[in-house]
Amino acid sequence: MTPATGAMNATLQESSQIFSHQNPDGSDVFDAIGGFAAVEDELEQAAAIDGASRWQVFRLITLPLASTALLSGTVLAWARAMGEFGATIIFAGNFPGRTQTMPLAIYLGFELDLNVALTLSVILIGGSFLVLVLVKLLLGREKSDA
Repeated sequence: MTPATGAMNATLQESSQIFSHQNPDGSDVFDAIGGFAAVEDELEQAAAIDGASRWQVFRLITLPLASTALLSGTVLAWARAMGEFGATIIFAGNFPGRTQTMPLAIYLGFELDLNVALTLSVILIGGSFLVLVLVKLLLGREKSDA
C-alpha cells in the first residue's frame, strides 16, 4: 500500500464514520430538522430580546448552530440520490439527455462500451471522494473554531 492509498483509506474511514448513521425511515431530511431542533430556544429568545429581527436570529444564531446537521443531511441526500438506480429506471426511464443519471449511464455503458462505463465510474467515484474530503475539511474547520 502506497502512502497516498493509505491516506485515502484513512480519509474514507473517517468520512464514513461521520455519515455512518441511517435514519429509521430512510429520510435524510431529519438530519436537518434535528439540527434546527437542537438549537436552544433560549439563545434565539436572547437574541430577540436584544433587538434582533427574526431574519437576524435565523442567520446569525440558528443557521450557524445547525450548519453541521445541514451539511450532513445534504451530503447524505446527495449520496442517496447518486445511488438511486431502481426507482429512476422504473419510474423515469433511461432516456439519454432527459432522465439518464450517471448510474444509469454506467449500466448502459456495460452493455454498449465498457470503456465508457469505466470512465463514468471513475468520474463518479472521484466526485464522491472529492465531496467527502471537502466535507471532512469543513467539519474539521468547524471543530477547530469551537
